Amino acid sequence: MRLVFLFTAFVFAFATAQAQLGDRIRHFLVGDTAAPPDHDTAYIATYNQDLTISLLSSYRLASLDITDTSGHSVTYTTNNAVQYGAGITYKWLSVDGTISIPALDAADPAFGKTRSRSIGAGLTARRLWIRAFWNKTSGYYPEQPAAVSQGWKEGAPIPVRPDLTTETVMASVNYALSKKRRFSQNAALWQMERQSRSAGTWVLGGAFWFTDLRADSSVVPVRDSVAFSPVARIDRAKRVLLGATVGYTHTFVFWRTGFIHFSLLAGAASRDQRLRTASDGAWVSSNGISSLSEFKLGAGYNGDRWYTALTTAFFLNSDGEEESVRLGSTYGTVRFAVGVRFGKPNIRGMEKVGL
Repeated sequence: MRLVFLFTAFVFAFATAQAQLGDRIRHFLVGDTAAPPDHDTAYIATYNQDLTISLLSSYRLASLDITDTSGHSVTYTTNNAVQYGAGITYKWLSVDGTISIPALDAADPAFGKTRSRSIGAGLTARRLWIRAFWNKTSGYYPEQPAAVSQGWKEGAPIPVRPDLTTETVMASVNYALSKKRRFSQNAALWQMERQSRSAGTWVLGGAFWFTDLRADSSVVPVRDSVAFSPVARIDRAKRVLLGATVGYTHTFVFWRTGFIHFSLLAGAASRDQRLRTASDGAWVSSNGISSLSEFKLGAGYNGDRWYTALTTAFFLNSDGEEESVRLGSTYGTVRFAVGVRFGKPNIRGMEKVGL
């Protein structure tokens, strides 16, 4: 009897602990389902109880600006192809993936070959929006070929730079200042919710930006009339930016389901920079102030059953005019999505992990 009692007590304790652990996991993932809505329901409709499957296409770009005090300037940009894929969203779960399909949209070989890898993650709460990503890109071409190749004429081969590589880590934290909870960032960017009425908010943000630039030789010309000043003839650069932004974001709603969204944030960052001269390998350190800006624009239809949207997001930074060599960079995405909501999937066991 003693063994039976101990065994029964162990089983009961194990089952209770397992139930408590499951409850904790569900609460962490989906929050308190009995709590009142954390938003104004007259302005925001949520669809986290619906399984949504989306078809996606996306385009990513990166560019690098280099300017010296002699008036020379060049912008290098990537030759990415549009990628296609699909995504699934349900409650807290969101998974999507895209790949290049040359038969649908191949990159123009005249502009060289770009290799790009990225990893991104984020959290979009009601008033707090966090986003971070890592990107490594190799292969750029100049938007102004004549700025790096003396005598270049239209129709001549583009002077591509397959050796030019940038590695970037960027993180941003934005906080919506309006306490009315009438604006939905999830509706504007991902259509996981719907903005039922027009609304906006002022936003306060912070940003971190690290860039490591590498090349086999000087990234700018060193001879002839297109030659940049000696201080700009670098083959390596490391930049760390830490700053703050402020701005406004708004979604205009038409006929309850149509929308146009825009967001603009601007600010300044403290810059810690090291440049290596290609000729002698000497490193030069400097500190200063750089500008930061973040721009988003989107439009689409967001109904109860299905949605479609075209959204863009661009992040930019640039050094001040007083610098002897000014660097700037831009990272952007263009995303098109068509999604259908299927309602609750009712698959047994999914509720144990908050689904």
